[in-house]
Amino acid sequence: MPAFEPRDVETFYPFFDGTVNLPCFVSGAKKASNLCLWGIVDSETAGERVVKLFPEGCAKLYCAPQEVDSPKVTSPVPDMVYVMVGVSSQEALITLCNTVKNADNRISSEMINSVRGAYPVPTRGQLDQSFSTQEVALG
Repeated sequence: MPAFEPRDVETFYPFFDGTVNLPCFVSGAKKASNLCLWGIVDSETAGERVVKLFPEGCAKLYCAPQEVDSPKVTSPVPDMVYVMVGVSSQEALITLCNTVKNADNRISSEMINSVRGAYPVPTRGQLDQSFSTQEVALG
C-alpha cells in the first residue's frame, strides 16, 4: 500500500447489505435499488471525513445504537457509526470491499478513484450500441 498522509486515510470496516436511495459512487446514477456498501468507522468525525472521500451525495453518515449481539462487530462504544455508500455495480462494490480489506481496513480517495476508473460509466453511444446489439440478437 502506498504511503498516505494521515488525513487521507480512514479506518473503514466494509460490508454490504440491502439497497439504498443514494447515487452510485461510480456512475452517479441515482435509483432506489442501488446496492448499499456499509462501512463501520471509528467516530462521527471520522465518518464525516470518509463521506467527503466519495463524490458528493454518494455517501451518507449514519449513527445507530449498537445491537447487543451484533454479528458484524464488537465495540465498546454505545453507538455505532456507519457510512452508507450507493453503488449500482456488484463488481465495483466487491472490488472496493476487497481493496479496503487488503489495506488493513483503511480507505482513501486514491482507492475509491481506482475503483471508479476500473468501472467506467458507459457513454450514450455505447449504451445505444448495446441496445442495438440486443435488438439484433432478439430479432
